Amino acid sequence: MDDEKGWAVISGRVLVNTVSETRRAAIVNYLVAHRQIPVSSNWTDGDIERAWAHYGQYSDCREVVISPVVGGSRD
Repeated sequence: MDDEKGWAVISGRVLVNTVSETRRAAIVNYLVAHRQIPVSSNWTDGDIERAWAHYGQYSDCREVVISPVVGGSRD
């Protein structure tokens, strides 16, 4: 596997809460899994951004590079 670009929601200095292929997916995953916000399929981008502005105010969503761990386990 080669390095891949993705998006991560990060809290504090190094706590990675979620990683996804797109910024929107990383934010939705964070809202659902870490803030228990029931994001539905009819939410608009604006709805997601408003929820992110409120519930993600102490977190950051940034582009990251995902690399395999050399000698790491796939289990």
